[in-house]
Amino acid sequence: SGGGGRMQKHALKVDWPVLVKLYAAARNGQADELGVSEAALRRLDTGWDGEALTFPMRDAAGLVIGIRRRYADGRKVSVQGSREGMFLPAGWTREGAVYVCEGPTDTAAMLSLGLEAVGRPSCSGAVEMACALLAGSDAVIVADPDGPGMNGARELGARLLSVTRSLRTVLPPRGAKDARAALLAGATRAEWEGA
Repeated sequence: SGGGGRMQKHALKVDWPVLVKLYAAARNGQADELGVSEAALRRLDTGWDGEALTFPMRDAAGLVIGIRRRYADGRKVSVQGSREGMFLPAGWTREGAVYVCEGPTDTAAMLSLGLEAVGRPSCSGAVEMACALLAGSDAVIVADPDGPGMNGARELGARLLSVTRSLRTVLPPRGAKDARAALLAGATRAEWEGA
């Protein structure tokens, strides 16, 4: 304290890349629990903080700007000091179709099928980032078949239409509620590509 007994506040400074590596080193066995591939979780730099799975959120340049935590009961919160960003797998490219998913586990599901995918933080989040990342690509929006999911897909689609080479919107096959549920129900890459 100082200056007449007032406490000085300092902004929380987080070294995101170090935290991502620390959490990634502690992850073990969560691929089976989620029903996705280990390779997909590695590509997303998924980690474990002792209580929850961790997924780095990145900006349009690929820099980590925050971490999303996912508890076993499905609850999701961000690490304090995080900014909302995209879930981007290592080595992703704009070659062929890029599936735009809602959340990191749906992104992991699509990667598990060998499809190129990136994830938004929510059905309505990171629109500007998605536009910057997907400019010139063949984008496929994966819309959850509920009101918010459909509205978010329409909003993103309206913005992507002017920057992508081609744009499609698909619903998860097999009547699933999202991409990961479709994977768990046995949906194949061919079903997604045929959608």
